[in-house]
Amino acid sequence: MAAPRLAATSFMLAGLAFAGSGAAPAVGRREAAWGARLARKQRCLAAGAGGFYLYHARKAAGTTLRAALQEAARRHRVAYWETEGLSIDPMFLGLRSIITVVSVRDPIRRVLSMYWYEHVGWHDGILHDPAGLRTLRAWVDEWKDDSPWKRDFARRNPGNVYVEVQNYFTKALAGWNAAGAAAAVDAAALSRARAALERFDAIFVVERATWPNHTALLRRALGHDAPLRATLRGAGPRATSSLFSLCARATLMATRRERGGARRRRRGA
Repeated sequence: MAAPRLAATSFMLAGLAFAGSGAAPAVGRREAAWGARLARKQRCLAAGAGGFYLYHARKAAGTTLRAALQEAARRHRVAYWETEGLSIDPMFLGLRSIITVVSVRDPIRRVLSMYWYEHVGWHDGILHDPAGLRTLRAWVDEWKDDSPWKRDFARRNPGNVYVEVQNYFTKALAGWNAAGAAAAVDAAALSRARAALERFDAIFVVERATWPNHTALLRRALGHDAPLRATLRGAGPRATSSLFSLCARATLMATRRERGGARRRRRGA
């Protein structure tokens, strides 16, 4: 299977968001099971047991969520674990007393943020070496899955997803490249990522951070008000009650924008 183009990222993430979706009764049963699971873990916290785990999605409010979960762990006097830069280890999704959190973001915005933070910020702000700067196009071409440099990097660094420009969330949640084979993302990887996403207790959508009852769900998971940055607070449109449906809505909108942009580019070519 050929390596997917950058524009395919939203379609992959939209597939994650709709994982397991079906008739309304099935959705209700899934949400009821989610609520019961979270309530059990909160009872563990109340007893001074359990803990918090964050899959730190890069350039998707991960640092903000880290602060929130570390504060929650401090208040409850329990442990805190985090994974950043590596594809997820499934062991963290099977612990019965650990509250698990992950964030998602519009994939194109995430890549743009990664470019300015990881590339421009490094060469200009840290190394003070503007000569080392590349254009966005050149940087993306270097990190695309089909570039010789990226294939070699992936083989030498099994499980590393620290800088990804294609299908990041699918790779991160599917345990991609754990053996260093650098295989293309395929339907099997997407299925594994869907299954992993279903097992998280809280899915924080960056584009919905200012929706009051979206952050309320995070507060419910943590057991207290989350110390979010000012840019991630405030009044906004009313959200639905499900973190899962929020994820679906946000990524579907991103997919529609990309498809519309692709049509406009073809017409203007």
